[in-house]
Amino acid sequence: MIEIQLNENTAEDVKAIQELRAMGISDEQIQEWYNNSQKNTRQEKQTKFEVKDVVCDYGVFENGELKLILNSRRIALEIVELLEEDERIHKEFKPLDVEDLGV
Repeated sequence: MIEIQLNENTAEDVKAIQELRAMGISDEQIQEWYNNSQKNTRQEKQTKFEVKDVVCDYGVFENGELKLILNSRRIALEIVELLEEDERIHKEFKPLDVEDLGV
């Protein structure tokens, strides 16, 4: 049984798992490969939200890119907290068993 995380790459992951199984690779080796690939993906996709002064207002930045300008620093900080909480929740999806997907 192989457990995978639901994310934007789930279909690609399932296809890769099917190909690895077709090559005769054991589920244990596939799980190890998958876990390592997910660790690397999470490290690469770490989103950083921050608030910075923008002219006379406040900007909400995502990975250094300006996304939103607000008059209130307090509201900008609250938005960043919400975005970070949403990102944290997304990363904590319960693993999905590949067999649940018919693989």
